[in-house]
Amino acid sequence: IMEVVESQNSRNLGDLFYNSAYALANLYDLQSDSLIKAFTYFDIAIEFFTEVDARAEIALCIEHKATIAYELGRSQQAVQLFQKAISEYESLENPDFQQIGMLYTNVAFVNFNSYRYDNALRFFSHALAVYSDLNDSLNTAKLLYFKGLVFFETQMYDSAYVYYNRALEFDIANNNVNEIIASYNN
Repeated sequence: IMEVVESQNSRNLGDLFYNSAYALANLYDLQSDSLIKAFTYFDIAIEFFTEVDARAEIALCIEHKATIAYELGRSQQAVQLFQKAISEYESLENPDFQQIGMLYTNVAFVNFNSYRYDNALRFFSHALAVYSDLNDSLNTAKLLYFKGLVFFETQMYDSAYVYYNRALEFDIANNNVNEIIASYNN
C-alpha cells in the first residue's frame, strides 16, 4: 500500500481507493458507517481515475455509489447516480450495453420499491429495448415479466396477464428453462 501511495501514480491510487471502497461496501455485517466510508472512497477513486481519463472505472465507481445510496435508503440519490452511470457507460468508445440494460433495470426497481410505478414502467421499457437490441432472450423475457409485475401491483390485471404471457412465450421459444416455471406460475 505504501508503495502505491508513494508512487503518486493516479491510476494505482484510484485502484487502491476503489478496492478499499469495494471491500468496505461488501463487509459481511453491513454497517452504515462502512457504507458511508465506501461512498467517500469511491469519490476519491473517481478523482484519481479522472486524472488518467479512466472513464469505464469512473462509471463503475458511480454505479457502486448508486447501490450504496440505495442501501442507505437514499432512493432519489440512487436513481440520479444510476442515471449518471448510464450516461458514463453510454459515452464510452465501446459502450457496455449489457451493463446499461442492468442499470436501467436497477433504476426501475428503485422506483418500483418506492411505489413510483409509472417511472418503474418507463425504465423497465428502456432496459427491455436495450436487451431486445442485444438479442438477449433471457433478460428480454425477465423484463417482460417485470413489466407484468408492475401492472399486477397496480391492479391492471389484463395488462399483467398480457406481459406474463409474453414472458412465458418468449421463455418457451428461447428455451429459458428456469424462467419458464416462474412465468408459468404467474
